[in-house]
Amino acid sequence: MALIKKLSVKTACGNIKKMVAAEEIKGATPIMRVFGTASRAVVGESDNGPWVAFVGQFKAVNLLDGTEHQSGKLFLPDVASDLLEGAVSANEAGSVEFGFDILAVPDESSAVGYVYQANSLIKPAEDDTLLRLEQNLNPPTDKPATDKVADKPAPTAKKPAKTATA
Repeated sequence: MALIKKLSVKTACGNIKKMVAAEEIKGATPIMRVFGTASRAVVGESDNGPWVAFVGQFKAVNLLDGTEHQSGKLFLPDVASDLLEGAVSANEAGSVEFGFDILAVPDESSAVGYVYQANSLIKPAEDDTLLRLEQNLNPPTDKPATDKVADKPAPTAKKPAKTATA
């Protein structure tokens, strides 16, 4: 297993754009399994735009050839990075455990010819806000919601009672 300065799809798997162009990747293809503990997120900007690097302990497995890498710094595709960044920012007590399978999906509408997808490998924690919210939602219905007020006849106005005058 190689220890490297930083982990990313490119350092673990190579040039995905070339693989898609050569049709080595067809359809949604798992390319990298990455997992570890992220203790903080560092945000920056480069000539290529904004970036987020995670600091912690990380391991990645290239799912195309089986090679493994470890690093203390990790760059993830936005689809996974956005989720992990939120969890790390919300966790003041320490590090966040995570695991993702990263997939490359050829996409002609993308400027680079592909997009990434991510599948989470770790069950949500019991204090997972999204899971708690989902459990409190009403079940979906087959019928569209109706306006209950519109189904009832409009109330009729009552004439004011006559008062006696002296």
